[in-house]
Amino acid sequence: MITLVNSQEVSIMNKYAQELRTTAQAMMVEGKGILEMDESNGTCNQGAQLGIATTEENSHAYRELSLTDSNLSNYTSGAILGVGNWRDEF
Repeated sequence: MITLVNSQEVSIMNKYAQELRTTAQAMMVEGKGILEMDESNGTCNQGAQLGIATTEENSHAYRELSLTDSNLSNYTSGAILGVGNWRDEF
């Protein structure tokens, strides 16, 4: 099925497509990486193996420590947060 769009919708799509391209290029900086912070069960269980309790307080402290480090921008160009983490922090 083909859905026709009007010129206003095309203009809006073009605006967001350009914004997405700009964001993607900014995240692909040579020598930097993307910090993955979704805290899946597998990741949380690794902390438990180190003797760190998998509590909400520890998760929050980890995210705060990671995202407020003054050198973060020297090594990362972006961060991936899971939906639950995004809701908790913002």
